[in-house]
Amino acid sequence: MDKEKVIDLGSDEENTKSNDQEKNPTFGNLEESSDENLYGKIVYNEQEAYDLYNEYGASIGFSIRRKQKRYDKYGVVRQLNFVCSKEGFREDSDPCKEKAIDRLETRTGCKARIRFSLEGDVWKVSTFNPDHNHKLARPDERQFLRSRKIS
Repeated sequence: MDKEKVIDLGSDEENTKSNDQEKNPTFGNLEESSDENLYGKIVYNEQEAYDLYNEYGASIGFSIRRKQKRYDKYGVVRQLNFVCSKEGFREDSDPCKEKAIDRLETRTGCKARIRFSLEGDVWKVSTFNPDHNHKLARPDERQFLRSRKIS
């Protein structure tokens, strides 16, 4: 890796900057917004909950999907779970049956997730795990994330 010296004329300090950092301004900084902790955030409906995590995912560089809803005994939704789109592994419907099309495996068992719980009239983030086990999309690729598509 080539290094380049950068000298700020206003100070006596020298900085070194690698060529990789110049070619790709996000080098080593893919998770610049990942410090934001969503734990404890409040939203007012299911769509706002989805939008909050989807926007967070887009800013970090991953796509999301709905995992499950949990209902109480009266049929009221009490919990919403959203996960990284690479969470878990795809299940084979019948492993003995030959498939017409062999699809690429896109899931990696990622553990990134968020859970919203209904508390009174508001949805509050009760569980938040920001850790991913895969590469995240670069800023120039984020517009193509599946959960960001309009239709």
